[in-house]
Amino acid sequence: MMSAMFSDSAVRTAYVGQTVVLQCQPKVKDDVDWKYRAATENSVEDYIYLHGVMYGSFRDNVRFSVSKSDDHDYDLIIRNVSISDAGQYVCIEEKGIGERHIYDLNVTGKLVLYR
Repeated sequence: MMSAMFSDSAVRTAYVGQTVVLQCQPKVKDDVDWKYRAATENSVEDYIYLHGVMYGSFRDNVRFSVSKSDDHDYDLIIRNVSISDAGQYVCIEEKGIGERHIYDLNVTGKLVLYR
């Protein structure tokens, strides 16, 4: 069995209501999969994008989409980010067996200035 290689990881911070773009630029020009694990205790990993289509509960969630470019980039777009979107997002190359691009997304409330 081939083990996955971890090529890069990054921490992103977003404010509630923003749009977040998590980039995935695979070295191999093949489909990728996107997975998500919520930032809550005992959360389970779930697919967002699998075999070229939105998957599971993300299929009907218009806030989530994957933008596929002519260069075979697969960017995950999360619109109107909410606190519950915080967690780990993983782009896996070569249909789940290749390199992984890992993003830890932190979401915070909007900054409000009082006078």
